[in-house]
Amino acid sequence: MKQKRKRQVASANSRHTERRQAAKLLNELLVQVGADALRLNTDGAPCVDVLAKVLRVLDRRCSGETVRPVFEAAVRKYVSNGGLLPEGVCLHPERGLELAVDSAAEAPLVSKHKLLLRSFAFKSKAFMCTYNCRDFTPDVWEEFEKFVAQFVKNFGVGLWALCLETSTKGLVATCHMHTYYIWTDGIGYRADSLEDLRFRVLPRVDKCIQGTNDQAPRRSALHGLWYVSVEKLGRLQTSTNKEAWVDYTPSRQWLVSLYDSHKLSEKQFLKLSADFRTGHAERKRDVVELRRDAYELKVFAHVAEQAEEIAKADPPEDMRDFPTINALVDSYTKKRRRRNADTSGSVRDLNPIAPGNEISCKRKPLTLI
Repeated sequence: MKQKRKRQVASANSRHTERRQAAKLLNELLVQVGADALRLNTDGAPCVDVLAKVLRVLDRRCSGETVRPVFEAAVRKYVSNGGLLPEGVCLHPERGLELAVDSAAEAPLVSKHKLLLRSFAFKSKAFMCTYNCRDFTPDVWEEFEKFVAQFVKNFGVGLWALCLETSTKGLVATCHMHTYYIWTDGIGYRADSLEDLRFRVLPRVDKCIQGTNDQAPRRSALHGLWYVSVEKLGRLQTSTNKEAWVDYTPSRQWLVSLYDSHKLSEKQFLKLSADFRTGHAERKRDVVELRRDAYELKVFAHVAEQAEEIAKADPPEDMRDFPTINALVDSYTKKRRRRNADTSGSVRDLNPIAPGNEISCKRKPLTLI
């Protein structure tokens, strides 16, 4: 009986050692694929939720010919020595890890990444993709929606938004698309190329350098999500899994910056401004002032344009010269001469107090009647 008990303890210890070695190997693979934020506990039984996340991350990223066999061997070693896989994950003898048949709640484990190369690595927790192509038309929306849904499902995107807009900058009006992805699992997205993001063409990728945290996306990442999902000029279609004012609160500065970039009409700006409430009256006055000044500037420009056209069609004639009129005008411009005093009369006549010119001051006597 004691010998049997010793064999059972030795076998249990051996299986425990093998499971620890398998967990260490999985941790090494996490570091290799750039997901070192995740870590399995090698001293005891790993957490079920952490193990599920580790298996899904490694299943997506360990797709190379050299890394994939190591990953599957570590999982088989863990299972064969008494390790339990999380609910919804099973180990197929030929196809490797996959969802259980009766599990539909979890995303399928589909290998899409190539083996990561050290020469290039794209890593981010929040970024925006812009797809530009002359062949894009409004009919591409349904296909694009399916593409984004598959990407979100494969790579565990937490928050996402996409939109279809018209491009009017070129000579021919075409369409372009935007997508914004945010990861909140602490890992994010990492790849050796942008092939996973290809939709007919490779997109332009703008990373959010502020990043995100594990609890909730930061404001800068949410700004990009709001930018893609908000109604603006040229927007045809939009879709998102997080609604503004329901799942997060936009910032008033986001609205002002979008309006200053001439990406909102007056009607759209006032409609969105009313949602922010505080400061709406001031923003409305700004719109009224801008509308009045714009109308005034258009009137001035129209008057100047009409005057220029009249001047070109009927230029004014040169002024005619009339000598008589010129002489009359010149006479008023000459310096005025001083008038000479009249000395032809006597000085005595001119002096009121000269002898003989005295004024009598004697009163006449009164006569009684």
